[in-house]
Parts: sequence; C-alpha cells; structure tokens
Amino acid sequence: MTKNDFLNTLYQSLLYLPAKERQEILQDYEEHFAAGIEEGKAEEEICRALGDPKEIAQTYLQQNKARPGAYKQDSPSNPAPVRNAGTAAAQPYPIPPDNGNRALFTVLLVLDIVLIALPGIPAGFALAAAGAVVLVASIAAGIFASSALLALFFISLAVALVSAGVLVILLIVWSLRACYRQLR
Repeated sequence: MTKNDFLNTLYQSLLYLPAKERQEILQDYEEHFAAGIEEGKAEEEICRALGDPKEIAQTYLQQNKARPGAYKQDSPSNPAPVRNAGTAAAQPYPIPPDNGNRALFTVLLVLDIVLIALPGIPAGFALAAAGAVVLVASIAAGIFASSALLALFFISLAVALVSAGVLVILLIVWSLRACYRQLR
C-alpha cells in the first residue's frame, strides 16, 4: 500500500467525522509519513507500521461517538478535499471511485432531461391547467345548474386532468433525481 492509498482509504473511512477533525487526523498521518521517509523508510513499510487505515478510522469514529454531541455530521457527499503537502503537484483526497455506471447514468440523465423533462414538465402543467379551465368553464357556462350528471362528469374530468398533470411532473422529478443521485 502506498501513502496515497493509505490516506485515501483513511479519508473515505472518516467521512462522518466533522471536516476539521478529519483534516487534523489526516495531517497527523501525513506527518507520520514525512517522519518515516526522513528516516529512510519506504511508504509500504510505514503503512505496515501504522496499521490498517479502516481500523484506525473505526477507532476515531468510536471515540467521536462516545463524546457528547457527537454525530453533528458534515455531509459526506460534500467532503473538503485534503491536499498532499509533500509533493509539488498536490493531489486531492479522495480519488472518487469509478462505479462503472457513471457513463450510463450520465447518458440517462441527459436523455431524461432532453426527451422527458423538457417536453413533459410543460405538458404536466398544461394538463393541470386544463383541468382548472374545464372546471371554471363549466361553472361559467352554467352546466351545474342544468344537469347534476353533466356537472359530475365535468368535475371528474377536471380532477382527472389536474391529477394527471401533477403525476407527470412528480414522475419526471423522480426520474431526474434517481439519475442524478447515481452520479454523485
């Protein structure tokens, strides 16, 4: 395991700690690596001496859990990147894992936006508005006074149109959100 592998694993395992505490822990371990390299040790040797980064993170998480007021968590979906202080080209941690489906969900999101959301959302609003127009027009035309059956038909038509419009909008928002969540 290299220094970057070790720090990436540690970082990923500490995502539920507050950002400031996470930064301090990672800085401590970067100092361990710097001291070990000054002593002439290889990165792999330093990693073995430090132990498993997941077990180290588990210890910190348990300590954090035991403190009062623990788990006022930062959102793990928006972690602050850590910089590698020892190199000229700073590399942020963590390197995002490639889930293999990123390209698929990107294409699905674009298709969802272009083919479904752009025409579908206005259509949903149009359906809902049509239901309202049917209801208002039937009241204005005096249909309710002439026949109870005809009034019931227009009321149910208006409700169906409004419901269909709202359902279309909700389904589009749900599909966009599902694709977007896979990309985060």
